[in-house]
Amino acid sequence: MQVKAKAISGGKQRFASFYSIYNRLMETSPETLRVLAKDFVFPTLDLTTYNPEPIIFHHDGKVIIQMVYKPFEEDPSLISNVQKEAMASVEQVAKDIGIELDSQVGDIQFVNNYAILHSRDKFEDSAENNRHLLRLGIRDPENAWNVPHKYEKLFNQSFNVPLEKQNIPVTDFDPWRATATQTWDHG
Repeated sequence: MQVKAKAISGGKQRFASFYSIYNRLMETSPETLRVLAKDFVFPTLDLTTYNPEPIIFHHDGKVIIQMVYKPFEEDPSLISNVQKEAMASVEQVAKDIGIELDSQVGDIQFVNNYAILHSRDKFEDSAENNRHLLRLGIRDPENAWNVPHKYEKLFNQSFNVPLEKQNIPVTDFDPWRATATQTWDHG
């Protein structure tokens, strides 16, 4: 992501290693990890069906996380209280151990969405000054983490765009009212 312009206030970014979060929860609340490793009900991108998917899973010697709040904010009936509490526990540990980044205009950040939790605070813009973050999903095919076969289509769909349809729009747009590459932003 490139920081093109900052908001007049707010919008601080926070990052936390999921490995550190995992280790802390393994010591203090292993049940939370068990809940996150069980299936949550995620709607498909076209909102016509649902996919059972865990928030965390183990593959190729790595623990991978894909913690996405948006579908549960839009339809709270999709998530149980136990699942909400497990996600809140992860968020709390992330706040406790994470770092806050003082982003400056011109900064470029590279984040592995499978291993790093990241968030941004609420922000305020003005008529003269609007926050502008340019997010670009990139992947090095030789070094990218493998995901389980059943998730390949879901996690790779952002990267399987024919060359002739790839472009960066001249004007900003955010069709999902969030800084995300997709509605549920799975990677």
